[in-house]
Amino acid sequence: MVTVYDYVVSNMEKHDDGTFFTECRGIVLCCIFHPSQLLLISGGDDSQIKIWDLISKRCVATLQAHFSAVTSLSISNDGWTLLSGGRDGVVVLWNLKDYSKVATIPVYEAIECVAVLPNDMIPATDGIVFATGGEKGGVTCWRSDTAKCISEDLPSMPKASTAGSIVELCITSPGHSFSIAAATQDC
Repeated sequence: MVTVYDYVVSNMEKHDDGTFFTECRGIVLCCIFHPSQLLLISGGDDSQIKIWDLISKRCVATLQAHFSAVTSLSISNDGWTLLSGGRDGVVVLWNLKDYSKVATIPVYEAIECVAVLPNDMIPATDGIVFATGGEKGGVTCWRSDTAKCISEDLPSMPKASTAGSIVELCITSPGHSFSIAAATQDC
């Protein structure tokens, strides 16, 4: 189940008792708000992605292409492509205008996190550049237009962990560079 609370921005007080989205069959493992549309997107252990309309409070689409748990979601810089990562070792790209599958990119490890990199920080491509992290404990960068790993084209991407998988990636792009923070299961 996913619960969305509405807060009054001026004083950060909870405005309501929550909106419950209960059409999930399994455990919800990740969710993300669309940056410009009133949509919430969730992924779960049932291998499904649900698109929730925050106005009508209904599921408007169910996306299915994964064969295992959907563990991470990210949205392209233009807001119209969803990337979903799963423990089945693939990243799926979705068109958010018509909810169709655009591509499936094998990344050769169970994925715990996927994050889109800033457009202006990567050499010109016709696709989306994204980073993945998972069971191998490293961060890998990919191009969606070629489905190729480009880690070797970027400054050295060290192995972030020796004992556990990457569980979260955060991207920041201050000025003319970008940083990737990777959280691991290491103690």
